[in-house]
Amino acid sequence: MKTIYFLDFALNRGGAEISLENLIYTLGNNYKISLILNDLSKIKSDSEITYIKINKTMNHAKRGSFISILAYKYFLFLALKIGYKKVIVSNTFKAHITAMAMRILFGSEWIMIERDIVTGTIEEILKKIMYILANKTVFVSEFAKNANKGKGTVIYNIVKECKEAKSIENRNLYIYAGDLTIDKGIDRIEEMFSAIGSEFPEMEFIIIGKKPEYDMDKVSITFPKNVKLKGYVNNPYNYYKRSRFIFLLNRRPESFSRVIAEAMACGVIPFVLKGNGTDDYIIHDYNGIILDEYNMGNIVKHIGLMKSKNTIKYLSENAIKTSKQFSSEIVKKKWLEILG
Repeated sequence: MKTIYFLDFALNRGGAEISLENLIYTLGNNYKISLILNDLSKIKSDSEITYIKINKTMNHAKRGSFISILAYKYFLFLALKIGYKKVIVSNTFKAHITAMAMRILFGSEWIMIERDIVTGTIEEILKKIMYILANKTVFVSEFAKNANKGKGTVIYNIVKECKEAKSIENRNLYIYAGDLTIDKGIDRIEEMFSAIGSEFPEMEFIIIGKKPEYDMDKVSITFPKNVKLKGYVNNPYNYYKRSRFIFLLNRRPESFSRVIAEAMACGVIPFVLKGNGTDDYIIHDYNGIILDEYNMGNIVKHIGLMKSKNTIKYLSENAIKTSKQFSSEIVKKKWLEILG
């Protein structure tokens, strides 16, 4: 059985790590898989998968510390641990750097999963080199592929099926799921939830997520009393099933947006800004609402127009249909072609 090593050196378990876990659990019966991570504390273990924890000294670099990222003292750990000329799949930027080094020095077969949108000259140059050196590159959306000007295959993230969700007409919950950062637009969420709460007092508002340790943003957000902060939750589907709308009002583009796709699987209607990976799968007034720019008044107006049960039901049903393209069966088939 072919052995595949998946690498992810992120300091925190976020959307990219959850998406990778969903993938390897789907592929577990087809390959001998080792998952090499920094943080194993929250991972769901599987007897078919070998877990290898990286020494934390490999990850001492702060977010965005380019020199520290390149100066891995413990890069040889991987070479000694997994040997030469193995199949390596890298999931995030630090893992890409190490996988590239192993490709150059040891001839390892390298498959790169591109989940980021390139920002900054140095990163852009590095990514161009990576796209050349990687045996194969997998982008998580057409949007990410085009934004990065890369060549490769587009394979979406796996999104789990949603079961036993409430009928959309009986839901009155508005939800945001993601990190509580300015890049993610959390200040816009606060502003919008306050405005909608005044206009539609019967609605509930919930925020799932927390401020990540790496975030250096000092902006303080105070949420109104009608907004409930739930922090990090292991199973957001419990909230998606009760939600009518979910929002993506970010400043930094997202390559796919796993939480939006998951919520759509539960029939939640998304409000998203144009210029994200959601451009791949959200069609305005068919399965969601696409906003050309952030405008609180425009959002409140759109919500006010959605008083028709038929309109809400139409959007919700189409959101569920759209999510079917992210099923494990479809994604697995494409990955089997990549891995061989």
